[in-house]
Amino acid sequence: GTGPIGANFVAEPERLAQQDAVLDAVIRDGLTTDKGAMPAFGALLDDTQRSSVLAYVRGRFAPKNEENPKEPSTPSETAE
Repeated sequence: GTGPIGANFVAEPERLAQQDAVLDAVIRDGLTTDKGAMPAFGALLDDTQRSSVLAYVRGRFAPKNEENPKEPSTPSETAE
């Protein structure tokens, strides 16, 4: 999101440059940093639901693939 409460994936696209397993762990277990905290959703969302959340976030906020602007970049492309 771009609001003051959620992570700002637009201004900080490097947040989505991590591998799926890392981001899934954040959704499942939560994360606290100096920028704020994300609550854990592991008790509320099963593996399939967390995968759907991650796919939505990547599809909505990840930088677009230069060759195919409708497709998000893969984590390895955004990390370079």
